[in-house]
Amino acid sequence: MEDNNTIFREIDILLAQGRYQDAIPLLLNILYEEPDNKDALHRIGVAYTESGDQDAALKTLKYILTMEQNDADIWEAYGCACYRKSNLKEAKIAFEKAIEIFPQHASALRNLGVTLNMLRKFKESYEILHKSLEINDNDYLTLFALSNVCINLDYLEEARKTLNRLLNMDIPEDIRKQAEITLQNVDIHRKHF
Repeated sequence: MEDNNTIFREIDILLAQGRYQDAIPLLLNILYEEPDNKDALHRIGVAYTESGDQDAALKTLKYILTMEQNDADIWEAYGCACYRKSNLKEAKIAFEKAIEIFPQHASALRNLGVTLNMLRKFKESYEILHKSLEINDNDYLTLFALSNVCINLDYLEEARKTLNRLLNMDIPEDIRKQAEITLQNVDIHRKHF
C-alpha cells in the first residue's frame, strides 16, 4: 500500500484539476483506516463542497472543527460550504475566524468580501476585497468580486478599470464572458446617467 504522502499528492492533483469525484473515494479509503485523519477530513470537506454536496461538506467540516479549531483553511472551507447553503451569517463568522487565525489569508478575505456584498454591506466588502488584493493583486476572482461591489457602490469608473484589468489577464472563459457582459452594462449605465 502507498504511504499517505504519496496518496495525498495524488489527491491534491485531482483536487487542483477539479476532479473531486475521483478524489473522494481515495479520501474515503484513508478515512476508513484512519477516521480522524485531519488532512483527509479537510480535503474531503473541500471535495464535497466543490462537487455540490454541501450537507456532507458541512457535516465533515463541523466534525473536524471539533478537533482542530486553529486551522484557517478549515474555517475557510467551512465558510464556503455555509455560503453555498445560503447561510451567509455563518459563512461570515467562519471567514472572519480564518482571518483572525491568519490575517494574510487572501482567499478567506476574498470570500468574506463576497459574503459581505451578498449581505449588502458594500463598504465593508469594498475594504476587505482591497485588503485581499494587497496580498494577491492578480487574483481574478477578487478583481471580479471587487468590480461587482464597485457597481453596487456606484463607483462605475473604478468598476470599469477593474474589469478592463481583469480582461487583460489570462482567465477562465466563463469569467471572461461574465466580465465582458458586466463591462458592457457598466458602459451603458455610465452613458445614461
